[in-house]
Amino acid sequence: MVLTFCYGDVRHRRHEERLAPLPVLSDTDIAYAAGLLDGEGSVTAQISTNASGNPTIGIRVTFVNTHRPVVEWMAHCFPGGYSTGRDARPNRKPLYGVGWRGPAAARLLRTLAPYLRIKRGQASMALRLQSLVLESRLGRGRKLTDEQVDDRR
Repeated sequence: MVLTFCYGDVRHRRHEERLAPLPVLSDTDIAYAAGLLDGEGSVTAQISTNASGNPTIGIRVTFVNTHRPVVEWMAHCFPGGYSTGRDARPNRKPLYGVGWRGPAAARLLRTLAPYLRIKRGQASMALRLQSLVLESRLGRGRKLTDEQVDDRR
């Protein structure tokens, strides 16, 4: 299975405040989205290298399903990268997916957190990681406090 996500809606913005506002969602919609993510989603830390060859780390949330309308609904409610793909095995349904990373992923997880059951721990760790990533980007050139050093151990 190969799905390639494009993150055009994030527009390379560094801070969540700069993301497009979410549509107005009911508590029922948020709970439904949390259930979908609990059952069919993934929350991961992504380690890669940038164009300069330096390592980077961030969070990534993906949701993949064979039912296109539900994936389109998630992409509408929580703007992110949208993709289609096909399972490499014969006689399989097409796959559809939506993905978020960085600040967009953090906003999604914070919104869904009260309703998550299975992925609540992963979401909590991902939000903490995103917080550390932002601290390190905003604090370049400053010495870490003892508390920050302890948090990173």
